[in-house]
Amino acid sequence: MKVNVTIAGASYSEVPSILIPLKKGGRARFCEVSDTTAKAADVAKGKKFYTSEGELVTGTADLSQADARKTITLIQKEHQTITLTCNHPELSSQTDSDGNTVYATTYQDTLSINLKADTDYYAGKITINGEEQENSSTNPQLAYISAPISNGMIVSATDAAPIPNVSKFRKTNKRPSRICGGFFVYDLSGGLHSSRT
Repeated sequence: MKVNVTIAGASYSEVPSILIPLKKGGRARFCEVSDTTAKAADVAKGKKFYTSEGELVTGTADLSQADARKTITLIQKEHQTITLTCNHPELSSQTDSDGNTVYATTYQDTLSINLKADTDYYAGKITINGEEQENSSTNPQLAYISAPISNGMIVSATDAAPIPNVSKFRKTNKRPSRICGGFFVYDLSGGLHSSRT
């Protein structure tokens, strides 16, 4: 703390510390520490400080703490992509030993979960901790919900389902051809159409 001092008859106000030259060279700093309130249990183990009596003491407190952030593990499923978003700041993330993305947040309370199926698939249902969630989308290839964040939550989805006939006919890309019974088959935008010959 700052104090008023008198040196060789001269007065000085609010002096934070005094540097005094040493006989063998260098300087020594002297500070007024009577206002120190810390005790050994308040200071990290191994760190040194001066008590209010000017005694040099080593701290004893174990200040290490476990990560207090809430974690969300995202398990992706084939033929669809799940994305997680929340308000700023963005979620930090890392990959676990199984290849899943683990997100972490300290301040966020709500998570937006979006699920988008591949072109030829219907989306599955979003799951949280294994429980299916009600979908807010009317598009069968999309799903999205908002959910409260809980520590250790696992976000995933049920399996995507192939859209009937679409994959088969889009991949063949065949021209109309004659088939049994005198019908021609046309592939128009993934639909199966026929006309009598």
